[in-house]
Amino acid sequence: MQTTQPLPKATLQETRRQNAQAQLRRRYDELDKLTGKNAAERVEEVRQRRRAS
Repeated sequence: MQTTQPLPKATLQETRRQNAQAQLRRRYDELDKLTGKNAAERVEEVRQRRRAS
């Protein structure tokens, strides 16, 4: 039976970064579905609300 070696620190950091990026992408995709708008449309809506107030 082979023993597993710990991942190098750089590999571990890159894996964590990729996981975080994938999680953010899933969150934004879900938000797009819920609102029916993409990120650019939501940002524009917020900017318009700020101008109006």
